[in-house]
Amino acid sequence: MKSLCKLVPREGSALALVIQSADAGNESEIPLTSSHASFDSLAEELGQIKKELDRLLSEAEQWFSSRDAAKNASPEEIWASLSSCTGEEELIESFNALPETQRAAVADYVLATQNVFKGFAALFTMRYDDSNQLLV
Repeated sequence: MKSLCKLVPREGSALALVIQSADAGNESEIPLTSSHASFDSLAEELGQIKKELDRLLSEAEQWFSSRDAAKNASPEEIWASLSSCTGEEELIESFNALPETQRAAVADYVLATQNVFKGFAALFTMRYDDSNQLLV
């Protein structure tokens, strides 16, 4: 199996990490790091990239976990989860990622049972588009 990443020599006795890309038979290299003249500086940048990849992996795990849990959740449970979002954009993205039938059920729940004059319920009523069951 061909490696996705490789170290390539650069000018001045430096190394850089690149990603190899093969698109329609055309191979290219996409720089992942800057050029480094010392092992320590390369190791530091790779450590930062590794931390970012670990953070993204954790974020993906939470996303998949939430998605799987939401499949069997009631509208009330989904709204409770959405209400714990840290901001408006997270709420909108999370709600719009739900299947259409769940979005409609959650909307019915929110509009019928929640105080639509405060908190995320107020935002929900202002941004909800009934024609496509999305927050816009």
